[in-house]
Amino acid sequence: MPHVFATTLLGRAALLDAAADVVIQIRRHSCPFTRTITNDISVLRSYTKALSLAQLAIRSSTTCSTDETLAGVSLMTGVDWLLQAHNAPYTSAFTHWNGLVALLIARPPSAHRSLVVRANVCSAGLLTFVIPAFTGQDSPFETHQWLQVGAPSLREETALLARLKKASNQIGVSLPRILRLVRESLASADVEKWNMASRLASELMLLEDEEAESWLLHRVRVVPTRSTEDKIIIPFSYEFSCLEELDAAVYYWQVLLVLLRLRSVLYAHEISSPKSARSHGHPAVGGQHTELRRLQLRLCTNIMMAWQQAMAHTPCGTMSFPTAHVAMWAVLRHQRYYGKVPRDVVGAWLCKAYGKAWRDTARPHITMTEFDSMSTVLDGGPLSAVLLPLMDTKRANAGSGTTRTVS
Repeated sequence: MPHVFATTLLGRAALLDAAADVVIQIRRHSCPFTRTITNDISVLRSYTKALSLAQLAIRSSTTCSTDETLAGVSLMTGVDWLLQAHNAPYTSAFTHWNGLVALLIARPPSAHRSLVVRANVCSAGLLTFVIPAFTGQDSPFETHQWLQVGAPSLREETALLARLKKASNQIGVSLPRILRLVRESLASADVEKWNMASRLASELMLLEDEEAESWLLHRVRVVPTRSTEDKIIIPFSYEFSCLEELDAAVYYWQVLLVLLRLRSVLYAHEISSPKSARSHGHPAVGGQHTELRRLQLRLCTNIMMAWQQAMAHTPCGTMSFPTAHVAMWAVLRHQRYYGKVPRDVVGAWLCKAYGKAWRDTARPHITMTEFDSMSTVLDGGPLSAVLLPLMDTKRANAGSGTTRTVS
């Protein structure tokens, strides 16, 4: 969580202190039963003050590139989520995300070792992978200097955990470009773009770190799944030694799962049109289709087994899960059964779990059709779906009678 590191800078900048005050005001004046703010004026006054200070800090040549300003804007992204969770009509989901990206990209390479910078880049897959992937853009962090940034830790960590985090970041940052290339090549039959996607997928597979993953798995306990509803799908669950290791594992598994799924798409295209592919020097995407499927199913099982502990620590524990649920369905919707469980039952469970992962935000339940549509995006399919509920602000506020436009 990037916001954890922001607390070390409290008292050093007015913007950061004001952003922290908004969080306090929201928690002080919120009603957990109705998901509304009981003293809207107090919260709005605090929020307006933080916005004004953010504008001043960004416009000043002396403060726009400081860690304090970056931490303040980062914390404001969390404020926006809290306000949306309580149906506040005066905030937009993307306003501060866009500002955070701009501040990070503007930082000189010498600043990349900053704890706050590393925390925001490496601990926010939403920023580097999810938003670019579901908006059809390459990640703005797909440059050599950003790919070499290592994730910070809340405690002294082993080299293997640091390696796993770095591999996850490098794969996640590069996935939006593969998705774009596959999508464009499917739409235009552009063999060169297909070749580029295949080469990049093969290069990213070299980042798979089986040693680090094995080390992490040897630290978990396997326990019976408690929920009657969940144990139908996954009878046993993982218990990690801490949430940091859980989050690192789930993010690693989900980006690797998306990569393997894209390799299956590439492989299927190669064997369906071998003459066209070979005549253009199409590189082999490697591995038999059955082996790719086996690896994907293993990753799906790992992610599902982490769900019980994540739900016990929501929202921090479930932050990596919405996209993970979509990624799992991109794989499992092509299977008649997951173990002995029919595909429709698994899909309904994943769709419901997706909603539960967002339960700290006031969002409506999504339909199975929408969930299907989201999963096709991670197949390199059309961008007809938006990663609900994060980006669909109009729908999010339909129930409260307000409409906001994504900035």
